[in-house]
Amino acid sequence: MKKNRYINKETFRAVYRALKNKSRLRSTKIAGQKAKDLKCLFVQKVRSLLGSGSTVELRNQLANLHSADIADLYEDLSRAYRKKLLHAVPDMIDANVLLHLEKPYKSDVIELLGADHFMPSLRSLAHEDLFELIKSLEPQHQMCFMVIHNARKDALELWDKYVEDSVGRSMSLDFLLIPQSWTVENAISYIKSLNELSASCVEVFTVNDSLNPVGVIPLATLITADKQELVKDIANYDIITVNANLDKEKAYVLFSKYHSLVLPVVENSGKMVGVLRADDILKIAEEEATEDYMKLGGLSEWKVNSPLWYTCFTRLRWLSVSILNALFSPCIIYLFQDSIQQVISLATLMPIVGSIGGNVGVQTVSVVIKAFSSEQLREQRFFKIILKEAAVGSINGLAIGIFLGTMAGFWFKSATLGAVLAAATFSCSTWAAVSGALLPIVFDKLGFDASLSSGPLVTTITDVSGFVIFLGLATLFMM
Repeated sequence: MKKNRYINKETFRAVYRALKNKSRLRSTKIAGQKAKDLKCLFVQKVRSLLGSGSTVELRNQLANLHSADIADLYEDLSRAYRKKLLHAVPDMIDANVLLHLEKPYKSDVIELLGADHFMPSLRSLAHEDLFELIKSLEPQHQMCFMVIHNARKDALELWDKYVEDSVGRSMSLDFLLIPQSWTVENAISYIKSLNELSASCVEVFTVNDSLNPVGVIPLATLITADKQELVKDIANYDIITVNANLDKEKAYVLFSKYHSLVLPVVENSGKMVGVLRADDILKIAEEEATEDYMKLGGLSEWKVNSPLWYTCFTRLRWLSVSILNALFSPCIIYLFQDSIQQVISLATLMPIVGSIGGNVGVQTVSVVIKAFSSEQLREQRFFKIILKEAAVGSINGLAIGIFLGTMAGFWFKSATLGAVLAAATFSCSTWAAVSGALLPIVFDKLGFDASLSSGPLVTTITDVSGFVIFLGLATLFMM
């Protein structure tokens, strides 16, 4: 029978889409590389303009740049060129640029230009941006920037009364409140009478006499509604409020769970004091993801531009935990030195068991920490999760153990050694999975961050236990 040399339409479309996606990916990579090259060329051009003193041309080059891009440019220049930039175009280095600079560069800019230089542009910052800027400054510079008009001082005092990492520190103060007894005409007249209205205010909250939020109305709905209609008749009452004292990570969970576009922030009394919108939640999600990722590596500071000694100190605290591993492991090896001397191959295979256990432990603890952060792991499911992870570790440990044991048996021509390696890999993998699931739960019960149990601590436990299991089994069955 003659084979069909043609392909059907579905197969052709699938191949075409695959080739198209591959082409897009290649184009994206090329575009990314071109962007990097253009940025390098732009930095070189700015250096050339600063060296020649062409201030007018420099202004033209920087005129269309976003404040974040100007901040990146400033950080990419050497110290000598940074000083020249500040002297050449000081008016283009305003509070918006200062906001996007890393902490060490902020101090340099303020000392060179003076705090008074930023006062005019400081008033144009949003409340939350102003608070973020002031909190990122050195204490001596914070006092200078606190000299602002009373409305801003009230906002800063409101934020300052909430603890770090709370919803109150991340909320926005740009929101609209109207009594639910008003008509649409009253509400529109009130909004028009306001001196300024933030572009982020795309909704209006209806409140009762105690200023508790009871409903929300999109501005588009309010504008197109009948003027004589009561706002309570067109409001959406399906709103989720979040307490200002709640951990901001919990707010992210609520946002994703209920698919809300906006979350009213209330005090314990129920009075509305702020609002969380999509951009606020996005910032919270990025911060929490970065924090959890860093803690997996035993880090508490991730910015490459942080001061040298501060970076050293924060990393040294976690590296000190690894010293336990460095001290315990030689002790275990010393206890079994007679067995190692009799069977030299044990020293060759010993690191394999610890490595497998460490990888299994890190995998497990990563899954459990993610479940904690998204509130998928509740107290009623603790025992079930531990059993499941133990089963996963056992099955994977058995498969890897059989493979490694077979290889070791043929390599060293010893079936007993292969069986010992397989049993040790199985046992260590099971124990690593159990400890990786158990440690975050224990830390959470004790009131600590579950992420603290990751990284160095899990690696230390699995390495030491892996050596004990492997050398113990070898001593028991081979000596």
